[in-house]
Amino acid sequence: MAHALVAAGCRPGDRVAVQIDKHWQALALYLGCLRAGLVYLPLNTGYQKSELAYFFGDALPRVIVCRPEAEGVIAPLAPGATVLTLG
Repeated sequence: MAHALVAAGCRPGDRVAVQIDKHWQALALYLGCLRAGLVYLPLNTGYQKSELAYFFGDALPRVIVCRPEAEGVIAPLAPGATVLTLG
């Protein structure tokens, strides 16, 4: 997981916003962030577009990880971030 995040352009200290359901893959993603020296920013899956736009604008994540069905909503809210899907 750490290698995938680095390949997506992350460098130590970068933020990774994560909006996925709770399962073992979320733990693997968290540990991958720690291994790569990244900041893990968990986001509730119930957040609305306006709330996500606020978080993305404030945190400026390098990468956003979300469920595949949320990619179309999330990508336009953070044009400078790489959006990856998990699930």
